[in-house]
Amino acid sequence: MKRMICRSLATVCLLLTSVTTFAETDIKTDHAMLQAHALVDRMEVFDSDGIASYTYMHLFENMGLDLNKVLTAVKKLNENLKEINAHYAQFDLQSPQSPFMSDGKWFIFIPYTQVLEAENHKMLQQAFFIGVSDDQGENWKFVDGINADKDSIKLIIPSYSGAPLPEIKRQILN
Repeated sequence: MKRMICRSLATVCLLLTSVTTFAETDIKTDHAMLQAHALVDRMEVFDSDGIASYTYMHLFENMGLDLNKVLTAVKKLNENLKEINAHYAQFDLQSPQSPFMSDGKWFIFIPYTQVLEAENHKMLQQAFFIGVSDDQGENWKFVDGINADKDSIKLIIPSYSGAPLPEIKRQILN
């Protein structure tokens, strides 16, 4: 009888731990999606400072780049896009992959589809954001994965396993 009660208690504890783990993962995912939407909102209006506030700047430092030069280039790009009256006809986030912990940080892949219109041309881009959190999933910073491959992603996630990345596609629509 005692053995049966102990097994029942162990099962209940295991279930509670699983539920807590799933709930924590859901909260991390919710935080990441909320902040990824905030990034997209800034991207849609070409707000360079807003974009920078949601960007994982450590990547550029890891690459040995001067952050001021990177920020200046992004600002210039956004000014040029505004000058030619570019706009996003579509910018949708898809369901993210489950967040995972590696190298002491939390990561998440959030696929997206965007259509940028400029000067009578449309460009479709399907890629993903790589979300990075160093505070247990409360706050997230992002890197656009449009140029990521199994080697370059290691600049962001050094111990990346080589698992398949979300699909990347670029296409001129007209």
